[in-house]
Formats: sequence, C-alpha cells, structure tokens
Amino acid sequence: MKVHGEHPSRAWRTDIVRLGSGVYAHRDIAAGASEVHLYRLRALALAREYRHAWLSHSTALLLLDCPVTRRVQRDSPVHISVPVSCAEITRSGVRCHRVQSGGEDVMKHPLIRWLRISSPGRLWMEMASTLGLEELVAAGDSLVREPY
Repeated sequence: MKVHGEHPSRAWRTDIVRLGSGVYAHRDIAAGASEVHLYRLRALALAREYRHAWLSHSTALLLLDCPVTRRVQRDSPVHISVPVSCAEITRSGVRCHRVQSGGEDVMKHPLIRWLRISSPGRLWMEMASTLGLEELVAAGDSLVREPY
C-alpha cells in the first residue's frame, strides 16, 4: 500500500479486497472481474513494485493476449524474472526466475508502456518446455504478429 501512497491500515477497510500477497484492489474493481482479470491485476501490481524485474512465461503470454489453454490460464503463480545478479523474489503467489539476459530479452508492453515483459523470442523459448507443440505454434504465431 505504501507504494501507492496509502497507509498500510487502508488494506483492512471493508472496501478493499486482497488479490494476493501484498496486492489489494478496491472491492468494486474486483467484484465482477474474471479470474484472468484478477490475475492480470495482481501481475501488474507486482510489476510496479519490483521495477528491476519483468513479467515472463505464462504471465507475459496472458498480458499479450496470446491464445493459451485453460491449463496455462490455471498456472496461478505470477511469473516474474530478474537478472541473475539480483536477489530472488520470494513471495507467496510468485514464481521468480533468475536469468542471464541481455537488453534484447526484455521489451516494453505495446499498450502498457511502463510494463516490462519478456521479448517475443525469449518468451517463446521460456514456454517451449511447458507448452505442447500445437500450443507453442499458436503462441509463436501470435507473438510474431504486429505490433510485437
């Protein structure tokens, strides 16, 4: 809450709901939201908090609106990557990946300009061991379309 200028006691008010470890939203925002939308809100909040990190793996796929199966959508932890030189983020609901990466491995989201995510090539590589062949081809097709 401090990151957004709110006093920590604000989290205990009745108009605030908890989305995850240290992530809160106004009840009206969360009330009619789908599980995927709540997941996205949680991911965006965590990305704001950890500025040195970027969203990766299935989390980045979902934020790029790539076609993913329910199995991938149910992959509930937020995937976030940090350079190998940084400490691992240990937090409930977060899967941290410490990676050796260059500047070309990270890009800004095409619509959410402050948000850093894995580049299309890196993202395709990250998902290669997780997705089936048809899922990987569909993701790759989606990742190479414009504006990416």
